[in-house]
Amino acid sequence: KDVSDTARKLTMIWNVYDFFTMYAEVDGWDPKNSWKPSGKTTFGDLKNPLDRWIISRLHQVKAEVIEGMDQYNIPKAIAGVLPFIDDLSNWFVRRSRRRFSKNDDPKDKHAAFATLHFVLIYLAKILAPFTPFLSSKFPA
Repeated sequence: KDVSDTARKLTMIWNVYDFFTMYAEVDGWDPKNSWKPSGKTTFGDLKNPLDRWIISRLHQVKAEVIEGMDQYNIPKAIAGVLPFIDDLSNWFVRRSRRRFSKNDDPKDKHAAFATLHFVLIYLAKILAPFTPFLSSKFPA
């Protein structure tokens, strides 16, 4: 991958973050009222297949990063990150867009916000060793 492709993908994270903050502010969504996943939390309360899928993909990327870092193989460690960012932006956000704005189901809307919030925070933590200034911009 060339530098411009990587820069474009990292910009996609900011676009997803901007999307999230815009809709969260309009809706008055507060992360303090959300679930707080920790450790090997199961997401049994998440009913939407997109929520389950993106959380699963996030854990897959985490495992790949850990494996690569344990082997001192940085290219291997970050190989799955850029495809994950594509999945987050081009699949999860696009397919969930209506869930954030024109959703008559408050539980589903809350799940969409909680899922995207969790993914952004967790992704920033995964990327911290590689992009430390990115991770410092996301509120915990």
